[in-house]
Amino acid sequence: MKMHSFKKAFIFFTIIALLSGCSINSIIKTEKSREEIARITEMMDSEDFNGATKHVNKIEKAGDRDIALFCRGYILSYPKNPHRDYSKAIKTFEKLVSMFPESPMKSDAEAWIRILSVIKEQQEEISRLKAKNQELKDSIDKLKEVDKETEKKRLGTP
Repeated sequence: MKMHSFKKAFIFFTIIALLSGCSINSIIKTEKSREEIARITEMMDSEDFNGATKHVNKIEKAGDRDIALFCRGYILSYPKNPHRDYSKAIKTFEKLVSMFPESPMKSDAEAWIRILSVIKEQQEEISRLKAKNQELKDSIDKLKEVDKETEKKRLGTP
């Protein structure tokens, strides 16, 4: 009887130890990712995009591929980046989510995907509306010309 309860206790504590180990690793990885993002943000704020990209390569070589993917997506979507590309950023974040479903960066990546998708849709809508606006301006100009010609004919002037 005592042996049976010892096994239960052993299994219980083993599970707790494993779970707490996973939590500690997750906390350490989350803290590391915050530090890396802060470092990269500093580089990008000073417009050192090449330095930021090189730093991401170092992160990847160190084996933290999920953090590297997150940082790549962040660089691709950074407002001051003259080469920002929301489509590539979305794909990068989606890759993180699919390749690293247990990553502490996953929920942040999913949030970025949603935000960037909305921005991309709004940019497409703005482009569509600008084109429509130009089309309407052109129509107005044509109507003004027709109106001028009609007025000339009405007044009998050439």
